[in-house]
Amino acid sequence: MQSYLEEDRHSADYNWLVQSKSPYLKKHETNPVNWLEWSNEAFEKARREGKLVFISIGDTTCHLCSVMAHELFEDEEVAKILNKKFVSIKVDREERPDINNIYIRACQINTDYIDCPLSVFLTSEKQPLYVGTYIPKLSRNGITGFIDVITKLYDKYTIG
Repeated sequence: MQSYLEEDRHSADYNWLVQSKSPYLKKHETNPVNWLEWSNEAFEKARREGKLVFISIGDTTCHLCSVMAHELFEDEEVAKILNKKFVSIKVDREERPDINNIYIRACQINTDYIDCPLSVFLTSEKQPLYVGTYIPKLSRNGITGFIDVITKLYDKYTIG
């Protein structure tokens, strides 16, 4: 298996999840988002490129995971922003309950609503900056949309 550090393997046909064994992650292998699996290499890539990390945690039975995937992760506009400004990691919460539990606790601290999917933005050193659940693409009804969230986080925490 090639390393994330050796090659940017994203193409219009697949991303790094094409190598995954997880049925949930395989559902996202054709997303235009350049997804990586949770690994030290993914965080090293973020450090090397000076990028923040976006983690989407979900599972195959989660309805809002499917909604968010369709609204956001199949969307070329969202993918273009994520691919340029973040290292994006997809996590199957059934296969990695350890990771899910860490960020569920972070979500409990920051919000009263805890559910699937989890949307986590953090530094390359794994420090959470923003943790939430389902985020719509655009701001509406007092809910900040995904594009606004990623733009504000990028502007606030990126130097240069």
